[in-house]
Amino acid sequence: MKLGWSLLDQVSFAAASFLLNAFLARNLTISEYGTFSVVFSIYILITAVHTALISEPMLVFGASRYDRKFERYLSTLLRLQWILSILIAAVLVVASVIALIFDQTLFASNLLALSVASPTILGLIFLRRAVYIKNQQYLAGLVGVIHLILICLLMLLISGPLIDTHIQSWHAFVIMGFSSLFGIFLLSKWLRLNMHAPTLVTNTQVLKEHWNYGRWSLPANLLSWFPWNFPYIALAIFSNVESTGYLRSYMNLVLPFLHVIGAMSTAIVPMLARRRNTIYYDGFSTRILAFIAVPSSIYWLLMGLGHGEIVGLLYSGRFIDQSNLLWILAFLPVFEGQIAVLISRLRASEQSNLVFFIYLIGALSSILTSIWFTQLWNLSGLVWGMFLTFTSMYVSLLWVTSRWVTSRRS
Repeated sequence: MKLGWSLLDQVSFAAASFLLNAFLARNLTISEYGTFSVVFSIYILITAVHTALISEPMLVFGASRYDRKFERYLSTLLRLQWILSILIAAVLVVASVIALIFDQTLFASNLLALSVASPTILGLIFLRRAVYIKNQQYLAGLVGVIHLILICLLMLLISGPLIDTHIQSWHAFVIMGFSSLFGIFLLSKWLRLNMHAPTLVTNTQVLKEHWNYGRWSLPANLLSWFPWNFPYIALAIFSNVESTGYLRSYMNLVLPFLHVIGAMSTAIVPMLARRRNTIYYDGFSTRILAFIAVPSSIYWLLMGLGHGEIVGLLYSGRFIDQSNLLWILAFLPVFEGQIAVLISRLRASEQSNLVFFIYLIGALSSILTSIWFTQLWNLSGLVWGMFLTFTSMYVSLLWVTSRWVTSRRS
């Protein structure tokens, strides 16, 4: 039952992101949608920082050393949450001013909208993870469904006859921020929390523990951002923002399956940890690898065979001219599924140094191939660069895992 509510939570927010991206791709110019895609990748980077410093250590410490003092611990984290949110918003405001100085008005408006929306978006992420510690996953599932419904209603509202306005790319961040604010209101009431900005005085012990944890997880999270998000930055700098719009439109069809893989990898870590010192460990890992390989391969074939029809139907005939790139992009979840299971295996065995090494290879490969291949062959070259990045990560992971298994057995 708890796993079902957890999946509902993940699927609802993934569906909201998918529908919002599809809505923008249908109503914006390709250049406007490309600009939104670049800023959206910055939003993903922000959530990675937040997860490493707040949410991820909270899941560890809240369920262990602060289990009997969770309310006091959560109160301290609320202060840290506000401090981090204010810092992030300030950085985004400065970035928007810099973009405006360089006459990048569209970038500036998107960055400013994200700066306004980011505190509520991060606040909702924080509370969604808090309910997991209290074994109240159903609250996250319910808020996920309500959030999805609200996103759809707001999209209908701004595109309907009641509001006579031209749809702008920054509207998406306003929609995300308002929907997250409503989700915060519901969860804070259900958890009986006071979400008003508290004093900046906080527990130095909690701050130290989170930093000791985050100083290792933060680099890994930042590095894991590169393979999926740096290509948008590379296209915007070395090609044009229209190409980023094309890439985002195709990746929208890949992301739903990636969310499923992400939810699965989170769930299997404790399963692997419980079997770590048993004879069933290797066999269980092999079965999971085979289990995820079958649906990801089927998904790849469906996206590849129907790329033109699917893209045309979803975007009203737009972005069809390069939709054959889905043959390559839709294969990346096949790699990602295998990588996620093998990395979950390393995490369950507390081999965080090896996880960092794999993400470092992925980040370096992504930077090199994205810049080089984009300059040579534009969007198609970048897509092949992404393929090489995940190939290098997968091959490196197989090599690292085999050496680790050999040393463990000896």
